Amino acid sequence: MKLLLPIVAVSALTVTALCLSPAIRWSPLAGHRDRLPYPGKAREVWDSRITSEMNYWKDQVRRQDSKLWRADYGKRLDPEAPLQDVIAKHIDRTVSVNRILDVGSGPLTSINRKCGFCEISITAVDPLADFYNEILDRAGITPPVRAELGWGERLTEQFGENPFDIVYSRNAIDHSYDPIKCVDEMIKVTKKNHYVIAEVNERGGSLEGWKGLHQWDFFVARTLPLLERHLFLEGKSIEAVDVTSHFAKVAEMTTLEVTGSPVRSITFVLRKRAD
Repeated sequence: MKLLLPIVAVSALTVTALCLSPAIRWSPLAGHRDRLPYPGKAREVWDSRITSEMNYWKDQVRRQDSKLWRADYGKRLDPEAPLQDVIAKHIDRTVSVNRILDVGSGPLTSINRKCGFCEISITAVDPLADFYNEILDRAGITPPVRAELGWGERLTEQFGENPFDIVYSRNAIDHSYDPIKCVDEMIKVTKKNHYVIAEVNERGGSLEGWKGLHQWDFFVARTLPLLERHLFLEGKSIEAVDVTSHFAKVAEMTTLEVTGSPVRSITFVLRKRAD
């Protein structure tokens, strides 16, 4: 313990220094030390790499007039954009309002809000929410859903268990410091017999050369002896974990698809068990 304390302190000071800029002075550590997840090697690596993610989003917000911004992020600002099919087909039609949690939402949730058969109530959380809200405010952008500070690894501390009809994440849980913990927490905050939906890039860590927050590979492979297709997760120094089997007692994998080219995307859906 005596050896660890100086290392953690240096890491925190380093991250704070990296996050300071003439335009925006913000640190993920400032004012939130009591709300941070547990310390550890993976978390230290995450802290040391967030600057690249912050710079990416600062650059994206500067490009509001670009075709890329209008094609993607413009839709996120459109209240008439229809709810995505992957979410719509898992909506609970027995209630008038579906509560959806977006985990790792970024500055603008990617969940559309137009639904013909129920009201959609979105809660968006992200560890960098304070930073995102500041850059949006400076750019004069009012998000339809403002991101709240929140960690995928600590959702039950923030929301308790079983409050959401759907828990969703797009291109985010593989950017976390503990993806397995994120999925576990996403299941816990989902109502029984309801759904966790996640979209991640296939082998995102390898494709990005393990740079920035890209520290994990999700991939689909067949398992022995039945040759069933399962979802796996691995890191550079961690052996592959069979995600499908790991959560089998609490959630059933109802969808596991790999689509797209040249960058392939994995969509997986888990139904939380009632028992």
